[in-house]
Amino acid sequence: MKIETRFDLGDKVFTLYNDRVNEVLITGIMTETTRFECGRTTINYKIQFQAGGETKLGESKLFATKDELLKTL
Repeated sequence: MKIETRFDLGDKVFTLYNDRVNEVLITGIMTETTRFECGRTTINYKIQFQAGGETKLGESKLFATKDELLKTL
């Protein structure tokens, strides 16, 4: 099995968090694959905010550019 992620460690990406657009740094990648649901794989990223603090978000909540994020609103 090969798991491909949209982003890599060290990438800077954008997310909407607490009703604000934030540029964040990817500091970790977690994957989970289950045999149920046809081998579905979930990808979550550990992110670090520029002002400090970290959290985990799913791949669908992260965007390569600010413009890409704004188009989803």
